[in-house]
Amino acid sequence: MHPHVLVYWALSLPCVAGRVLSTSNTNGSSDVVNVNWLEGKPALNLGTTFGLPWPKGKHAGDRVAFSAATVDGEVVTLQSWVTSYWADGSIKWTGHAVPGSESVPDGYKVTVAKGTARKIKKRTIKVEDAEDEIAVDTGKVKVSFPKSGNVLVSSLSTSSGKVVGKNGKLVLQSQSGVADTGDSSVNKDINYYQLESKINTTTVDEDSSVRTLVTIRGDHRVTGASAATHDPWIPFTVRFYLYAESDTIKVIHTLLFDGAADKDFITGIGIRFDIPLAGEELYDRHIRIAGVDGGFLNEAVQGITGLRRDPGAAVRTAQFEGKKTPDVSTWATTVSSRLQWIPAWNDYTLTQLSPDGFTLKKRTKAGQGWVKIPGGTRAPGLAYLGGATTGGLAVGLRNFWKRYPTSIDISNAATDAGQITLWLYSPAGEPMDLRQFHDGLGEDTYAKQLDALEITYEDYEGGYNTPHGIGRTNEIYIRPFDSTPSSDDLAAFTEFIDEPPVLVPEPEYIQQTGAIGTYWDLPNSTTTTQATQTIETHLYFLNKFYQGQIEQRKWYGFWDHGDFMHTYDTDRHTWRYDIGGYAWDNSELSPDLFFWNYFLRTGRADVYRFAEAHVRHTSEVDIYHLGPYSGFGTRHGVQHWGDSAKQIRVSTPIYRQIFYFVHS
Repeated sequence: MHPHVLVYWALSLPCVAGRVLSTSNTNGSSDVVNVNWLEGKPALNLGTTFGLPWPKGKHAGDRVAFSAATVDGEVVTLQSWVTSYWADGSIKWTGHAVPGSESVPDGYKVTVAKGTARKIKKRTIKVEDAEDEIAVDTGKVKVSFPKSGNVLVSSLSTSSGKVVGKNGKLVLQSQSGVADTGDSSVNKDINYYQLESKINTTTVDEDSSVRTLVTIRGDHRVTGASAATHDPWIPFTVRFYLYAESDTIKVIHTLLFDGAADKDFITGIGIRFDIPLAGEELYDRHIRIAGVDGGFLNEAVQGITGLRRDPGAAVRTAQFEGKKTPDVSTWATTVSSRLQWIPAWNDYTLTQLSPDGFTLKKRTKAGQGWVKIPGGTRAPGLAYLGGATTGGLAVGLRNFWKRYPTSIDISNAATDAGQITLWLYSPAGEPMDLRQFHDGLGEDTYAKQLDALEITYEDYEGGYNTPHGIGRTNEIYIRPFDSTPSSDDLAAFTEFIDEPPVLVPEPEYIQQTGAIGTYWDLPNSTTTTQATQTIETHLYFLNKFYQGQIEQRKWYGFWDHGDFMHTYDTDRHTWRYDIGGYAWDNSELSPDLFFWNYFLRTGRADVYRFAEAHVRHTSEVDIYHLGPYSGFGTRHGVQHWGDSAKQIRVSTPIYRQIFYFVHS
């Protein structure tokens, strides 16, 4: 039986009868609900949002208030909002935000208090919404968001007042054509464009007691004297999430492709910050770039280790650990008198052009040759630039290697204003080519198109196979530091970015509420039959199978990460990646529901992460968000947008509802 047939069969089964749910814990009551960490207690608690379901008719929307405490009884400030109601007007789902904290609790208890709903009066985040900018102070970080211009974040400072980031903006590179492979001649007909973000609106959520959401919408404009050479394009929405008592900013960056596939070829998508370094000695400026298994490229702009002459153990140790070095007068004069001869490394670049390898290089300045640094396999996508006394900024991209081609540039580190550019699509990769993979094959009549469907299973009609309107979202994290952090601290932050901590209620409680329907049940280990054991075995196999196929088949990349293939080719021993409607799945036979319901039943973290990546892809890439097909999705095919059948069944909200409510 083909795996997809098995998926459909498993989804069609009635729920298993006879399950007796335990009510011995606090989750047996819908007035007190436990929420636990999905993957166990994380190393960092930088603020978290989560969702909770409620039974029908239990809580009236205007007569309840929510409070929270750790499982040890420590009261925490809670921000709450309703995300869904039952038909009778009672609360069905709520979203909640808890602040960051120095210590990480084992979990939380959310309590419902009956009576008149009240808002939290204590504001743990300060928000100033002025005419020209929005300023946010979480208690650990202060950020200014302009309401116009090309800069999204004008200033980012630590709680001590150090400005460690400025002029945060989006950058975009594109060109009007691509040269054929093997063509070494210079194509003078190709135009090249450098663009930056242009703000249209900057807004802030009204309720910011624990979590503040600043939303900036705009598009990209050509910079410099050639501003009229390309129309404004690639609209973006960037959401900045800031939590009380947290020094970390979560950024959700969404762009929509509104170009012409045969004329607009993106060559770079990035976010860039200036890092103030004035006053910091070159040998006290530090570069940290995350590598494999918690390792880091750990260097200074002007290195004083490994020299022919030794400055002293205390000096070398301080530089390696990212601390301010002892006064230069205490150094061995054999080194201090010759600092001018030690190169200052101005620029660093890490590039991930495949899911299996990254390269590193550095140079002293523009015009000089690059020096290669040993690379590795899968970079987690975090970099830090800063000084021992001036402080600095760490910026990271979740799913960095899974979304290749990606890269990180550290530039101008030897000047007063360094830069970090996080490339969501690397300029070192090939131009983004979204053109249809074939020329129509002569299918110029409906009769020919129908006949072609019989052999390749592809619905084709000229003009429908367009990427105009598809989108992509990336998750970025920004964290300021008063001084250069230790490698252990950065490693913990890198792990946080890779798998941001998630709070979830227990599967038993979700099932009790009926908020995701009553058609599913929990795994039953007490009254199993041969039939139920077979079903559970099939469900387990299918989840592990598709997770394993993603890794084995390398289903990664900017547009592909999160999806998987439709049908297998048993002759070639590969999936039918190049055959019409048999390639990318695009939600065919509702795997979105299959994986999310399996997570609800089991509470398994691996299933959650798999389903999360899948729903991100299907809700962004497989659906049109603007243009004539807005609101429709594309049927399965060789390219996610390539099939000409545009369908509501691909874009149906039911595929995304569980993630929306649980993740909030």
